[in-house]
Amino acid sequence: MSEEKRYRFQVQFDIYADSDKQAVDLVVNDILYNIPNSQNEIITYMAENYFASLNSRVIDFESIELELEKELEKRLKDVQENLPF
Repeated sequence: MSEEKRYRFQVQFDIYADSDKQAVDLVVNDILYNIPNSQNEIITYMAENYFASLNSRVIDFESIELELEKELEKRLKDVQENLPF
């Protein structure tokens, strides 16, 4: 069984993911990137919002976003360094 959690962002919509990192990746790289005619997409808040509860766990999404950017840069560098030509 999955440990899927619900996350809340301010650009408010709910998204389901297995981890904080996956939630940030989905929002930043899939959803915000694909919103038509949007510019300057800025997340101002992220929290895990427990089902049927008013309590939330605030998440430092900026550090997760930086980690994802570094991983992307590393993957791009690996691809560039391993081109067959």
